[in-house]
Amino acid sequence: MVLKVSAAEGSEPQTLAQLQHTHIVPVFSVHEDRRTGLRGLCMPYFGGASLSDVLRELWLRVSIPT
Repeated sequence: MVLKVSAAEGSEPQTLAQLQHTHIVPVFSVHEDRRTGLRGLCMPYFGGASLSDVLRELWLRVSIPT
């Protein structure tokens, strides 16, 4: 499972629900938190980079001042 977190504005979930293509990941469920203004889209994971992979790569690239 993948959780995409974004601002709860716009109609992205409705737009994605209307699209059917091999290269478009389906949305399983949508969860919105009006208090924080965030939306989570639950989608299947088909491989590739994980969040931990991306964060690890960024950590290696960023120089920390001493």
